[in-house]
Amino acid sequence: MVVVFEPSPAAAVVAAVRRQFRLGGLGRDGGRVVVGPLGVPGAGGDDGDGVACGLQIPRQPVHDGTGGRTGSERLDDATKFPIAARNKFGHVRVKQDRVTAKLPGLQAYQLSLAAPRPRSGFNRAAARRGKAVFDGAGRCASCHMPPTFTDSGWNLHRPEEICTDNFQAQRSPTNGYRTTPLRGVATHAKGGFYHDGRFSSLLQVVQHYNSCMNLGLSGGQQSDLVQYLRSL
Repeated sequence: MVVVFEPSPAAAVVAAVRRQFRLGGLGRDGGRVVVGPLGVPGAGGDDGDGVACGLQIPRQPVHDGTGGRTGSERLDDATKFPIAARNKFGHVRVKQDRVTAKLPGLQAYQLSLAAPRPRSGFNRAAARRGKAVFDGAGRCASCHMPPTFTDSGWNLHRPEEICTDNFQAQRSPTNGYRTTPLRGVATHAKGGFYHDGRFSSLLQVVQHYNSCMNLGLSGGQQSDLVQYLRSL
């Protein structure tokens, strides 16, 4: 996770975030203060499920459109959001909305971004066999549906559905993990795979789901599936 304060907040707020989440890498970039995790696989842009992200917190909170309070009572949960609850971030009052009008343009820009094209480092014949595994015995396509290779509609899953812990999920509003869009997934190798970068290779991810879902895939099928994932 990368937390970006824009414009720069008081040093005390930055220090509080760093202490709470053991963050480091504090630096300034174009008037922003960027706080990145130290020693965490996938640091520097992984949102926990393999997709680059950033959390930008405006100095002036988002206005609620009524000229009064903005925020969310969910931030009062001191167990899940200790810093926000302690500082009453869910009960901030503002005079001017500097964000809402910019959101449609931001969304349009995000949706316009194309996934990275696959690199040449995969076996095409094996990838063709892997696609058959992806669509069939591996049951991958039941959640990772083309063309985006994520669920259509609601694309969140409980931690127990994917045989993992809830450490990252419990820090989110939904308590779930998103079905990662797989286009360009091979480009995530540097930071690690899975929601927190815990797996160093796509083969480890495949092995995890082979065990979790009791798929019974052979070594050859798993290898072919990796080649197909690298081709996306």
